[in-house]
Amino acid sequence: LRVSFWDGVLASCMMGFTTEFITPYALALRATVSQIGALSALPNLFSSLVQLKSADVSEYCRSKKKVIVFFVLLHTLMGIPIILVPYLCKGFEVAALIVCVTLFTCLNGFSLPVWLSLMSDYLPPRKRGSYFGWRSRIMGSVTVVCMLSAGLILQVYKLMPLRGFLVIFCVAFICRSISWFFLTRMYEPPFH
Repeated sequence: LRVSFWDGVLASCMMGFTTEFITPYALALRATVSQIGALSALPNLFSSLVQLKSADVSEYCRSKKKVIVFFVLLHTLMGIPIILVPYLCKGFEVAALIVCVTLFTCLNGFSLPVWLSLMSDYLPPRKRGSYFGWRSRIMGSVTVVCMLSAGLILQVYKLMPLRGFLVIFCVAFICRSISWFFLTRMYEPPFH
């Protein structure tokens, strides 16, 4: 639970530096209204669909931890193309961003049900509500602080917004990388 707590703190930092700033990033890349609509809808739609298969994959692998660690690693690595979109995808930056953010969200969404299942193995049913309530309060506070910090960073770079997004997404990538490291340290009870 201690390792999971630190994973959560760092994952919340990553969320605070990315979630609310993807749309402004797309706007800085000159996205149209329909592209913003696709950016808002497609990641959540596909993430919901891939979650339907995560239990099957963890049963097939016979290890929840392996599934979590693998998909969170892929999720972490998807941060790199998101950071590099304006530099590598000249002429189709927004379309590339929509694809990258959709994959980014799907990979995280795929690991979430398996992570929740592993966490429920740690906690007896009567303690889950109080533990997750306590944890969620802290993670929510961390997310808000990171969102405010990201906003301040973007304000500092308001004349060069892409540089500001580069900074906040690099910080998010580093936070998620450390979060992934903590996930590799989680204990996995025998699979059943």
